[in-house]
Amino acid sequence: MPEYELFYFPITGLGEPLRLVFVLGGVPFKDTTPANDPSFQDRKAAIHPYAPEAGGLPVLTIDGKPFAQSRAILRYLGRVCSYEGAPLYPSDPMEQLECDEMIEMAEDLRGPLLGTFAVQDEAEKLAARAALVAEDGKMTKWLKIIDRMLGKKFPTKPTIGTVYLWSLVTMLRQPTFLDGIPADALAPYANIAKLHQYMSQLPPILEHYAKAEKRDNFKQSRVTIQVDQPGDFLLEIDSSCAHRFPPTALRRRLLWRLGYTVVVLPWYEVSFCDPEQLRGVLRARLGAVSPPSPSYLSAKASVSAKVARSAIGAIARHGLPDVYVAEREGAEGPSSVAESRRQGLLKAKSLLLIPAAAEIAKAAKKAVQ
Repeated sequence: MPEYELFYFPITGLGEPLRLVFVLGGVPFKDTTPANDPSFQDRKAAIHPYAPEAGGLPVLTIDGKPFAQSRAILRYLGRVCSYEGAPLYPSDPMEQLECDEMIEMAEDLRGPLLGTFAVQDEAEKLAARAALVAEDGKMTKWLKIIDRMLGKKFPTKPTIGTVYLWSLVTMLRQPTFLDGIPADALAPYANIAKLHQYMSQLPPILEHYAKAEKRDNFKQSRVTIQVDQPGDFLLEIDSSCAHRFPPTALRRRLLWRLGYTVVVLPWYEVSFCDPEQLRGVLRARLGAVSPPSPSYLSAKASVSAKVARSAIGAIARHGLPDVYVAEREGAEGPSSVAESRRQGLLKAKSLLLIPAAAEIAKAAKKAVQ
């Protein structure tokens, strides 16, 4: 077997699809980055086939001979790496066409992002990236196309096409090295979420990412089942309309930010089920899970970021309890943990005190109306 060495940065980017093809094929390779090789820059300059005029990465050496161009390397690896006996770049011309279509769709998605790397002003760069995935954003167009195409024909086996498409789309999933991408950028796309579940659960990939650092967005999505109780709603008598209790909405937002897919079951669907019926309900819901698209913290970006940082830390410390909001002085509602307990609002293991909770609750209520 040839000896392979991949030169790339320690981020995902265009190197991650190549790493994953090696992983799926069970082919050993040396993953060389500036983080694990102090002489990286000197070695790259010495072996790069296009030096000194160009020095882009990735570069793959095969028994010491260097090759560039990420998609050319990808197709080569797809021919020499197999998964469950099938080459990852199929030999059938029609299947090759389907692979190549996925790869080029991923490139069309990535294209608008490239210009943001040249933006020097940090605030301007963050705004430009957020605009790419807004409702009329240039990347949104391709996310919709990809999601629709996956809905029409979902992959039944991994190929270099599914690997490349998943790798590039997942760069938009939090946490990511791409600053400025909103946390819910992929939330509206159920079939993209389904692709994530499929690819991340393939045994070699699952094992590869089990202990990998800075790859949480590539790991298998976690699922939490939330049963809505009557107390999780606020009933407005004048409009006869039940709204989700803002702390319940916030809790789900935070779980989503941590990478959880939230499956919501109304209490009346499960209260009268026998065990077999309950299993059937859960199977049906879990078979169609996709991340929610919460927007209740988007009214003020600064508030959203502050809440997320505080709440994620609180949840992580306490092992993902339900987190209810207590508002401090000057806001309606409980002002302390003790008062929350007296009012019977604190059903969780911990309570998160947020100074701006009144504004958040107002934004949450507006969003669900």
